[in-house]
Amino acid sequence: MRRVDEQPLDQRLAAARDAFLAAVAHHEAGRLDAAEAGYTQALALCPGRPSVLLNLAQLQLARGQAPRLRETLAPLLAGPEPEPDALRLWLQ
Repeated sequence: MRRVDEQPLDQRLAAARDAFLAAVAHHEAGRLDAAEAGYTQALALCPGRPSVLLNLAQLQLARGQAPRLRETLAPLLAGPEPEPDALRLWLQ
């Protein structure tokens, strides 16, 4: 079996999209363990993807895991300075 980083980019992106969409469905249905696993899988395939990071952060907030947010959102915060209140709006 090939390592994830050896797969062609289009295959990785398709697999990441599928994992993300499945995770969203689990999240909406309240299956938080399955949702977290799906978001984690999507990030392994496509690191730093803002939509996945933000959904994972929402899940962590729902679970009362606010201390984990800094680590989860670090890839977003490491980039250009976000617009004021942008992250707070996404997390509402």
